[in-house]
Amino acid sequence: MKLGALLSEIKGKQSRLARLMETSKETMYVEVGKKPKLDYKEVSEEIDKLVGEIRQLKLKVMKTNLENIVQYPLPNPKMSLAEAIMKVGDLRSLISHKSGLIKYSRVNLWMRTRR
Repeated sequence: MKLGALLSEIKGKQSRLARLMETSKETMYVEVGKKPKLDYKEVSEEIDKLVGEIRQLKLKVMKTNLENIVQYPLPNPKMSLAEAIMKVGDLRSLISHKSGLIKYSRVNLWMRTRR
């Protein structure tokens, strides 16, 4: 299975899971004397099944990301796609942190010049 199709399938199942969880809330609380539209136990079992399917699909994605190698400039010329994804996440965090420092320093500088 291709990675794009796999990710698309995960997203679809996660949407279905979110709808089922909302449905489970509706089936759990019912007015006295009224019957629920759906059985809470059945909805819970379907949620459990869907969570397991999503977990298996995520494991396939992780395995694929670990097996695929990315050509990258020095210092580490070869790394797994999973490592590259983590590196991008780290860089995004650093950029966010640095931009926050820049905003803080601008405000701080402005406050100092007004005194």
